[in-house]
Amino acid sequence: EEAGISISDDAEINEIKGFLIDMEGYITGHTDRLEIEDGLIVFPIDESCIGVRAESLYGLDDQVMEIYIPENIIDIESGAFDHLTNLIYIEVAAENPVYMSDSGVLYTREGEVVACPQGR
Repeated sequence: EEAGISISDDAEINEIKGFLIDMEGYITGHTDRLEIEDGLIVFPIDESCIGVRAESLYGLDDQVMEIYIPENIIDIESGAFDHLTNLIYIEVAAENPVYMSDSGVLYTREGEVVACPQGR
């Protein structure tokens, strides 16, 4: 087993900057190597990473204040940020084809609210 790569029973999981990424390209969890600087999480800017599973940020409930979503993250499961009690701002890369943010609230490009930070 190589450092940074762990293998579960039925699927290979890769690690990118402390995030655990499944074979489909979704963030499924995190390791203790995940850097949260001043409450900010930046999802991997990596074309092999395309989405965020609902349970992937469990355990970070009160540590995350801001999330940055790069252009490669195009699928965020419902409720993915609901348990982040101190989240006050979500920012999306201008080039993201699916999501946008306005005043820290996450929307689809069609204007549907995806996530409204609890800490606001």
